[in-house]
Amino acid sequence: MLEAHADFFTQIESSPLNPSQARAVVNGESSLLVLAGAGSGKTSVLVARAGWLLARGQADAGQILLLAFGRKAAEEMDERIRERLHTEEITARTFHSLALYIIQQGSKKAPVVSKLESDATARHQLFLHTWHQQCSEKKAQAKGWRQWLEEEMQWAGAGR
Repeated sequence: MLEAHADFFTQIESSPLNPSQARAVVNGESSLLVLAGAGSGKTSVLVARAGWLLARGQADAGQILLLAFGRKAAEEMDERIRERLHTEEITARTFHSLALYIIQQGSKKAPVVSKLESDATARHQLFLHTWHQQCSEKKAQAKGWRQWLEEEMQWAGAGR
């Protein structure tokens, strides 16, 4: 099968796919997990796999979901899908954006992210409040905090 469709594997991406990449593309499973090191051609395999499924009529563009760990990788997949396969119907997402999408479909609204995530001042105030509360409740807590600040954070004379 690989030899019969050699043109596809040499032209689908800017560099021809190697035999192991081509085998991953024609894998008959309905799902495909590609694990490999940086720069090894994972994105090329996924783009080619999407193209293969479309060309063979095994899936419609709306049935294909490409997942990446990082935003840059998902954006690169999106760009290459548009360039190579000439479609915007295939979705490339990060795992986090897929989870957010699923949550939004069920609740019709975006989850609210804690203010502590984006506000360093609020995080600092919470930390200080918690610290003062713990230190005032028990002397052992205060001693433990002081030791941690001195040893781990290299704060000389912390809390004295």
